[in-house]
Amino acid sequence: MSEITTRSNIRSITEISIDQPPESSSVLLDISNYSTLSAVLQSIKPTLSTGISELLESLNVNQKNNMVNVSIVSPNTLRESFKKNFSSCKLDLMGNQKDPVITRKATILKTLEHMNFKVEDQDAIAEDINEILISDNIQALNVGISVMMNRLEVGHTKAFSSTIANACAIASENVGFKTVDIITVNDRIEVLATNHNGQRLLSEISLNKKTNQVNANTETIGITDGSCRVIIKQFDEELRKMNIKIGEQQNAYTGGKCQMSYSRMIDQMDKTSHKKKDFERLRKLNNKVAIKN
Repeated sequence: MSEITTRSNIRSITEISIDQPPESSSVLLDISNYSTLSAVLQSIKPTLSTGISELLESLNVNQKNNMVNVSIVSPNTLRESFKKNFSSCKLDLMGNQKDPVITRKATILKTLEHMNFKVEDQDAIAEDINEILISDNIQALNVGISVMMNRLEVGHTKAFSSTIANACAIASENVGFKTVDIITVNDRIEVLATNHNGQRLLSEISLNKKTNQVNANTETIGITDGSCRVIIKQFDEELRKMNIKIGEQQNAYTGGKCQMSYSRMIDQMDKTSHKKKDFERLRKLNNKVAIKN
């Protein structure tokens, strides 16, 4: 019996460094080109006006940065954190005598300091922030904030999804599926792992565009010896070692009928390959019999 595990709304996982990865023969997805948002903010500080700098200094006295950079969190988690921190900064600046536009700019910058976004294009984000800083009215400011946040979330989602894929690759190897390939098919990251018996373990990382949730499903392929439940359980344990946090997880037997579209394709390819091998073995056997006769 085969099995599938669906993991909905993955919220966080420990960051994986490909510079010092766990013992692995797999080629992991490289996200080393992503920078941190804090690095971008540091680069634009010298350009800040006196009014914004003064407000940021006042917030530095009143607020502590509790950000811990040991995990990478989902775009939805960051969005929730952004709203919370923005409201907190806004309350702290209530009653100041600065222009409302300047106050809002300072609020945004201070809020972003608490955000552990992974930045795909540092120059583009720096340009977005500069557009915010030169805005002279609230409407233009809000438009600039929307553009920047969209770019941040798109880039961060790619980094988060790639980290989940790398975690699945490492987990696959650790449970005996040593040959791992990572490819993108129809906007989904497919992590296909194979063991020495030719059995497969497929993990698929996808983004629900309606909810913006990142999901990761894992399905066994071609496992008929009853070990699929044990394999999935061991796989889940490996992910837990990497501190994965999941909104909801469900396990289900498939009866040998693959559920994911890419699983079905791989399963059909494997069955076709096995049939060809069986046919070739039979042909060679018949040839030997004919020669003897």
